[in-house]
Amino acid sequence: MITHDTIGTPLAKVELGENYLDIKGALSDRELSEVFRSLSRMQGASLWWIGDFLNSAATTKGEAYAKAYLATDYAPATLWEAKSVCGRIPKESRVNLSYSHHKEALGIAKDTTLAIRFLKTAEQEGLSVKQLRKTIIEALGERQDRKVVATKTIIDSESVALDNAFSTIRNFLANTTSTTFDMKKRNVLAELETLAEMAKEVCG
Repeated sequence: MITHDTIGTPLAKVELGENYLDIKGALSDRELSEVFRSLSRMQGASLWWIGDFLNSAATTKGEAYAKAYLATDYAPATLWEAKSVCGRIPKESRVNLSYSHHKEALGIAKDTTLAIRFLKTAEQEGLSVKQLRKTIIEALGERQDRKVVATKTIIDSESVALDNAFSTIRNFLANTTSTTFDMKKRNVLAELETLAEMAKEVCG
């Protein structure tokens, strides 16, 4: 959280304008370091602030009112992306990483709960945005591979079950000695073979 203590105090000797920064008087090395850290935090926090502002405006005034702020120096897509990121990840779930980390996690993981889980891991391990991206892609790839294996196992089991079922029906018909139904039996067996092939195609 950026508070008065983290921004106000070190910036007390700094004049900020729309297109300039002016340091008033001499600053110690520690004060200069604090000013730079505060400015860096402000730059990284701006899209969070804008996103939360747009969501608040949409909630209190309506979505149309929030859209009126599209006419700014920001690209509209950037503004509404910030609104989406802030809307999907509540304040209490945001970790001590950059806005870009959060945007990247949501973009790749898609699922918000899953994205937050990856973000917490990234925070603990101090991952960069690039490292976070790689971690998510690899993890989702392994998960997809497991799904494929599980699906193949199910399909193989279904194929075996189909073979067993058809074999049972074939044996039953083959052991039927009634001459009255010989013609019908042959027709049923022929249709059964066709159905068996169709079923295997569906399963495969």
